[in-house]
Amino acid sequence: MEFTEQEWLKNNVIMSGNAGKLWLTGVSGEVSFSFKVEDISASSSEEVTFALFPDAYGGISLDMRKILPLLRSSISEVSDGVFDSALFLKKFTLTASQGEDSVSMSRLVVSGGSPDDREAEALLSSEYFWTRRPQITPTWREAKETLCLLPLPDVAGRLCARVYSRMLLPEVIFFGPAWDMTPYSELGMTALFVFDCSYRRVCEAASAARYDGRIEAYDIIRIDGEAEGRFCQRFIVRDGSVHTFLFRNSLGGYDTIHAVADRTKSMESESVLFVSGMEEKELKNDHYISHEDCSGYLGSEEEANFWYEFLSSDERYIVLDGRRRRIIVEESDSETTENNVKSMTFRWHFAKEPEGFVQKRNVLDEIYIPEKI
Repeated sequence: MEFTEQEWLKNNVIMSGNAGKLWLTGVSGEVSFSFKVEDISASSSEEVTFALFPDAYGGISLDMRKILPLLRSSISEVSDGVFDSALFLKKFTLTASQGEDSVSMSRLVVSGGSPDDREAEALLSSEYFWTRRPQITPTWREAKETLCLLPLPDVAGRLCARVYSRMLLPEVIFFGPAWDMTPYSELGMTALFVFDCSYRRVCEAASAARYDGRIEAYDIIRIDGEAEGRFCQRFIVRDGSVHTFLFRNSLGGYDTIHAVADRTKSMESESVLFVSGMEEKELKNDHYISHEDCSGYLGSEEEANFWYEFLSSDERYIVLDGRRRRIIVEESDSETTENNVKSMTFRWHFAKEPEGFVQKRNVLDEIYIPEKI
């Protein structure tokens, strides 16, 4: 028995949406399969067993495109400190057994998909960031930005920013922690890295490099070993307040997206009352709070598609004070014409309401109240 070498088996890491079919050949009679999923970083595993019979030609076809997407948590869920973190991939091992004969194959899995094999190949190299956002996108001075990438095995790397200011030439500066996957590779571990690429972070690195210009735009570029990535992610800096959301995109990585319009907050409550001894009392007081955000004006199809990506995700967060809290989107509405996308509005609530908290206290100075004239 043997598993045939499909194209997607040549990579150490595969994307579940690009898996395709896997053939087991040289079979006669019933075959027992063991499908094991290991979280090496947490030293835990799950295993499923099943049996199949071969076709008339002695082969068994396994549609991995249907099996692997069931591994929804193939990347460890993002932690509270999402920015500058490593999301370790899980490893699946498929074993076919018949009597004393057995054959196995193992791969690391990203629970995501891409529309074609060329894009998947680029993501597994040093070509692209794992983002669905437009390559040129706005950011805000107080906003959080994140970019996700898969480091090359046994290759050290880091990020750099090419900053732009008025009246100054562009300058390249290094920022953020460097990475080296060699220790992880020796343990059979691979991770998607999530990097904080916010304007404030770039400004701190520029200041440390003694760059004096006011940054109006910047490119994020990845460097693996001595090779600089060919494709950058460009951010155009804007002023104003925004609401930042984090979500898991269809590639399996994480993106940030920003709503710039005013937010509204509404609360509905219902009281259950009863009468006891001619006195009316409150038995239960239910309240429900929901929020409404608007994307603001969208001037391109790429921007609209990025918002559709957010709204179709099933793992979404709002970023508050640099931390994330999971949200549930109740409904959304968009207004579009053939060549113009205006805006998208969506209602949401927290997946888990916060516990009660003590209001922040500050040391207050004395005030002077003049006599009434």
